[in-house]
Amino acid sequence: IQTSLSNNNRNNSIQTQNNLRETLFETHSKADNFAIAQLFEYQKTFNKKHKGSFAFNHNYSNEKPTYQWGADQPFLGEYIPLQAADFYLLQQVDKVQNNQIQTSFKHFWIAGKRHHIYTTLGLNANLTKLHSASNQLLENTSQSLFDAGFGNDLDYKLFNSYLGLEYKLLYKKLTTTFGLQLNNYNLHNKQIADNKTFNKWFLEPTVTAVYDFNKSESLNFNYNLSNDFLDANSYANRYQIYSFNSIYQGNALLQSLRYHSLNLRYSKFNLYQGSSIWASINYNKQNNTIRNQVEVSNTDLFYQTVMTNNPDERVSMYGSFSQRVKKWEFGLNGNLSFNKYVQNTNNIDIPTQNNNQSIGLSVKTFYKEIPTFRIGYNKSFSQLKSSYDNKSTADNLSFGVDYKFLKGFVFKGDYNYNISKYNTSNIKYEQANVSLEYKKENSPWLFMIQGNNLFNTGLINNISFSNFQ
Repeated sequence: IQTSLSNNNRNNSIQTQNNLRETLFETHSKADNFAIAQLFEYQKTFNKKHKGSFAFNHNYSNEKPTYQWGADQPFLGEYIPLQAADFYLLQQVDKVQNNQIQTSFKHFWIAGKRHHIYTTLGLNANLTKLHSASNQLLENTSQSLFDAGFGNDLDYKLFNSYLGLEYKLLYKKLTTTFGLQLNNYNLHNKQIADNKTFNKWFLEPTVTAVYDFNKSESLNFNYNLSNDFLDANSYANRYQIYSFNSIYQGNALLQSLRYHSLNLRYSKFNLYQGSSIWASINYNKQNNTIRNQVEVSNTDLFYQTVMTNNPDERVSMYGSFSQRVKKWEFGLNGNLSFNKYVQNTNNIDIPTQNNNQSIGLSVKTFYKEIPTFRIGYNKSFSQLKSSYDNKSTADNLSFGVDYKFLKGFVFKGDYNYNISKYNTSNIKYEQANVSLEYKKENSPWLFMIQGNNLFNTGLINNISFSNFQ
């Protein structure tokens, strides 16, 4: 059993500027969160050829976030009937209770030395109660925005029962597993003046193959055809305030998202030579997609989740290599990703490509008598081809140190220097953090003094591309 309790508060100032005006927004958010997780497993061996297991997993969370956005002039006026005020302040209060339950019974049958058959019967349940209220805060009172279409009260219940069969074949160095799972998805959405129920049956095949060249070198292949439903918030069909310039509306008619997924990965590790190689390629395709369509008005955005027949394809590749030479380790890594989809903006379908590439170098020491140092450099590139073509690059230089001294003391420090470039703009910032820890041997207590943002970096600018730009 695991439990967690947290309370978070954050204040920000955001400055926006367009051809019409410049606005300074003050934002505040706080959240009281509670979560508990329980796991129970039981295994039984009936005989040499038959084994069984039962697993029960329960996760409960209760979240109560509150958001506020304020400015000295009206904002989101096209969507919210604001009352005149000296200072305009909007608030959204959410209450989300979630129960996730997973149960499964498994039977393992060793039919032969090279033939295994596995049977699984299970049930997954996602039960969510979501309540949201939006208001304009005035000097001595508040004005509810319910009549303007805001505020949600959703009871979301998703049940997934399934029966699966797997056949595992071992042939020399190759292990292959073929699986087929029959799934029933039952979704109930009860909302304000609206109830929706969906019941679907799907067959979901899987194929896994592992070829072991030796104990430290292998090639793995995975394929599966899966179905998925979005979380409760995506089905909330009344408006929600997302930020100082965006409104969101879910869609109670959303159904399952069906997608193909393939993965091929290679790994090799040589402990004697101190080297390791890792490479992978992933491919995902959705024939029907669920995506937010966007309505843009000046700087205001209205998002609505919709389901379309437009395909969505993603390809990503990753590789890394490290080599240890005495007390030094040198590393090289690279990443490529390509995403093609269709984005609907202002009721126009726009073919879009979002591509990213990165390469990194690193050096690390492993001396016991002196501090351990880490130095890394990463260069990344981003391109978005949509209604406009946008390109950016980013450079990151990092440095870290760990030093164990006396008995139980550990000093840690890290430094990051970042440069981002977009068109003719260069954005630079640096950050440094240090900490001192003490832990007595065999003691459950850890004492730590930590200092963050030593250079007092008050403003961090990031470059990012929206899907519709």
